[in-house]
Amino acid sequence: MINTASLNLGSNYKPQADAMLRWLENNLANANGKNVWILMHIPPGINAFNKKNFWNVASSDAFVHTIVKHAASVKLIVASHVHLNDFKVVYDKSRMPKPVALLRIVPSICSNHGNNPSFEVAEFNTATGNIVNETNWYLNLATIPKDKETQQLTWTDTLNDARSLEMKGVSAADFSKLIDHIKADKTGQMIKHYADFYDVGTRADSAIFVNHATYMNYLKADSLKEK
Repeated sequence: MINTASLNLGSNYKPQADAMLRWLENNLANANGKNVWILMHIPPGINAFNKKNFWNVASSDAFVHTIVKHAASVKLIVASHVHLNDFKVVYDKSRMPKPVALLRIVPSICSNHGNNPSFEVAEFNTATGNIVNETNWYLNLATIPKDKETQQLTWTDTLNDARSLEMKGVSAADFSKLIDHIKADKTGQMIKHYADFYDVGTRADSAIFVNHATYMNYLKADSLKEK
């Protein structure tokens, strides 16, 4: 397991970003067949909230190139920061882009971004390092009486990928198929499932929601393609 620090670095921090990316490249190059998970706070790529980049573009591109190069070792990338539930698929630069790595952005137990409090439970294959199932347990704040003390809280597990997103697995290829499935769906049901997934089941006024008018922005942000 490689635990990285945040790489939310602007141009003023490029020397630090370059050093951290060299460190990552060196560790992955010397993984020697180990199964690697990369943990970070702020993910690379586009922030679907404001369509701005989380990192400086050069650092993000270098990171994606490194992941593609060492995709056989990288079994999972985990990030957070946005408090909501999201993912990014890393693709290589072949003519028919191939999904090679999954970056999961897990939601937060803290609800100050309009999200329901949530925590992640995942099962993984100890031999391969791959995730085989994951569930977001969340607390539906709308059901908690504001004028009474609650002695026992009920956490909901409906954000199980297989059930809520109709997925067969939890790999980069599976999430890439999910993107295609949502784009191709004419009924609107899949985008509703995706909205529930992204918003962690909340409908708080302060949350930014996925809907038919904006979902393409979110799905575009969910791709990290090597240039």
